[in-house]
Amino acid sequence: MVTTADRMRKAANLMVSAGLTVKYSSGWESRGRPYSFHPTVGFVDHHTAATSDIDNVLINGRSDLPGPLCHWALHKNGDWVLIAAGYANHAGESQQGAPTNSSGWGCEATGPIPLDGYGPGAFPNYNSYVTGMACILEAEKWGTSKIWGHKESCYPSGRKIDPSFHMPDFRAKVEHCSISGEDEDLPLNDADKKWIRQTIHDAIYYHNLVVTSGGSNSQINKDTYPEYFDGHHPSNQAIIDQTS
Repeated sequence: MVTTADRMRKAANLMVSAGLTVKYSSGWESRGRPYSFHPTVGFVDHHTAATSDIDNVLINGRSDLPGPLCHWALHKNGDWVLIAAGYANHAGESQQGAPTNSSGWGCEATGPIPLDGYGPGAFPNYNSYVTGMACILEAEKWGTSKIWGHKESCYPSGRKIDPSFHMPDFRAKVEHCSISGEDEDLPLNDADKKWIRQTIHDAIYYHNLVVTSGGSNSQINKDTYPEYFDGHHPSNQAIIDQTS
């Protein structure tokens, strides 16, 4: 039987393979509140609203809320720490369909810095957050739709503001993050798009020249265009409509 601790170890191993530093708090494997915990709905991302690491609070809790308060801690320097493999008081009351304390993992990331900061620049651990989440999703075989910001999952809406960065951008970064050591596919910039558009336009132009001149073969000059562009193929019609 695969335990929640096994699942966290798998993610931690992927993090190490991706170049991240992982630490283990003493007793993390058995730490948790005495309630049922089946993290199948998703993962809730938080920030601590502290400018320094607060593992002691995340493990032992506060006067108003007993610990543990998360499963993973993300330090200011980008280190990941396994805090608890069991039920943690992190999500609180949640929207319908969102992860809860009993159905979702949670991470507390140190920051923002300054406390009123917003965006990736306010989190020195932002890139580690992205890579670590990609490793966790890979270990769980989940897509990025399983990632929730606490400000998205909390009920009622507006009860929480963390984490202080744009969640759609964060999910997009996680989705395109390479944890295999290979270069990731980057979005096309304007110069790329212009080159592709011009190449397609020229390919159609030369294709039509061959056809209208009675040529029996519409193969584009392979030295100029390595791949044949079939201007009449249905899958290219949208591009043709935009280009012509």
